[in-house]
Amino acid sequence: MWLAVGVARTRGIPIRGLLKGVSREEVVEDEAIPTFIRDSRPFGTVESYLAHLLQRIPKARPKTDRRLGLRCDICLCHGGQSTGDVSKFVDQLAHIGIDLNIWKPSSEAAKFDAVVVVVDGQPSETWQPELVSFLEDFAELGRPVALLAPPGAQKPPDPPECLQSASFFECSESDSLPFLQLVWTIVGYQQIDLGIDEKPAPRVFISYSWDDDAHKAWVANLATRLRADGVNVILDQWEVQLGDQLTQFMESAVSDSDFVLIICTPRYKERSAQRRGGVGYEGHLITAESFYYSENQRKFIPVLRLGEWRETAPLWLLGKDFADLRGEPYQESAYENLKNTVRQMLPEAPPIGRGTVSP
Repeated sequence: MWLAVGVARTRGIPIRGLLKGVSREEVVEDEAIPTFIRDSRPFGTVESYLAHLLQRIPKARPKTDRRLGLRCDICLCHGGQSTGDVSKFVDQLAHIGIDLNIWKPSSEAAKFDAVVVVVDGQPSETWQPELVSFLEDFAELGRPVALLAPPGAQKPPDPPECLQSASFFECSESDSLPFLQLVWTIVGYQQIDLGIDEKPAPRVFISYSWDDDAHKAWVANLATRLRADGVNVILDQWEVQLGDQLTQFMESAVSDSDFVLIICTPRYKERSAQRRGGVGYEGHLITAESFYYSENQRKFIPVLRLGEWRETAPLWLLGKDFADLRGEPYQESAYENLKNTVRQMLPEAPPIGRGTVSP
């Protein structure tokens, strides 16, 4: 089993531990369990893992083309003569963004990302011929198919040939694991882009001057909004406590962050030029890192808050492109561009074509 799990991990499939009759401490101490399982975060219940999974779904997609994922179209088919009691699973699927469409004789297989067939143990000769034809067409597409049975129901004794390899799941009121397995079957990990960012949220430090209380509040509001949009913002107002070493905080915040947002105001420029206070010290750190690691210039992003750019930006930032967040409120397009930049979700260049040869 561990070999299969290890192979899956090497292929980039996320592996998560689920505790069942064992404590986290026992898992950590058991050397028979692979290190990457012991070092990861084990979940106590399937529900806690689902909550974690849903939190990692980005609120915006980096590409405009239709990508399959948890936001996908599912065809719900009724094999046999009854639908069975599967309303709980149907509601749960809809809750996480999986759209269910009831099969009709006019349904086209190519329009769906996956098929869920509700079965109740009835022999296949009771199934509509049009449904069997639809399932055969869908099986040829190589997309995921799942058989879903109400509690106590059995897998059909002689399912159509196109369903021989389909996964079978039984609804359960007491166990959420079948539902989780059904979700993974539907999204077909090798065939469908889940749209789940398994990378940690980008770490962003905000460098700014304490101009006044209103400016501090504005910076905190910007940081709060970015965090709500999936960015791990590091802000002194939240991190620094009495007795902390301020220089150590600034050094680690600048060096350990993926991006540094520099909020430019006339006061910030003045303190930076005179190398005064925290702004001056951060200026030393930023310019030093820019000098020694010149290949990562995009790490430092100026944000214009007040004044004109040439009169507000420190000299060492003048040549950089900046986010213009002036005004109350600032332009949404400028914020979206800033957010997408730090989340690395900017549009990609289209592919280069082969071109045409003129006669």
